[in-house]
Amino acid sequence: METAERAAAFIIRMAWQAVSARGVFALALSGGASPRPLYRNLALGIARDMFERFTGEALPDGYSLPDMRTILMPWQNTRLYWSDERCVPPLDTRSNYRMAMETLLESTGPAEDCIFRMPAEHFPPLEAAGLYETELRRYFNEENRNLLEGFPVFDLILLGMGDDGHTASLFPGNSGDIAETSRWVMAVMPPSYATPGTERLTFTLPVINHARNVLFFIAGSSRATIVEKILSGKEQKLPASLVRPRNGNLYWFCAQP
Repeated sequence: METAERAAAFIIRMAWQAVSARGVFALALSGGASPRPLYRNLALGIARDMFERFTGEALPDGYSLPDMRTILMPWQNTRLYWSDERCVPPLDTRSNYRMAMETLLESTGPAEDCIFRMPAEHFPPLEAAGLYETELRRYFNEENRNLLEGFPVFDLILLGMGDDGHTASLFPGNSGDIAETSRWVMAVMPPSYATPGTERLTFTLPVINHARNVLFFIAGSSRATIVEKILSGKEQKLPASLVRPRNGNLYWFCAQP
């Protein structure tokens, strides 16, 4: 899938730029099935000729790895988080963490102490959300001090979008969740039609909108109409349409229907 390869090249370039500028790349992954091909490409890297074709650059800024034939992520300088998670054990087949393990982390990725999964198996979910927010605050408040208006500034938050226009685990109709203005992480109950129907943890909209970069990776023709409405400004109420970084950049990578 060329869309996945192109998005991976874009992310790899962005990661090296962040490391060159700040010494670290803080990345939040999305879940669901759509990002599987993207994660596989991030794990394997991008052939140098393809990287140059997609980005117009022979090498990313600051690239320092010995292999010049395949352009790899700066995993040794990457901190990995998740933007949402289903409230299931980490090895459950419904777990976003497990999906990332299978596609991205089993063969590569950051050191174990730089991988920060959501403690979604912790009960009750409200406490799990608090634990993850505490972890985020420890890093962004104490170590990196990278805050804007009281919210963390991720270098990149990856997002998907459902057929209903939800993103992360912010669903249409859950107005209280969407309107949250102070918390960083919430426990939410998805609508009855959502699969799986288990409770979830999610970044709040202010956390998403304070990122330096937000990238939607959309696979499948069923979402093309919603994407077109959002990009044209015809749809402004769905959760995905409310992703509008305050001081950052918003990117859409969509597979052709």
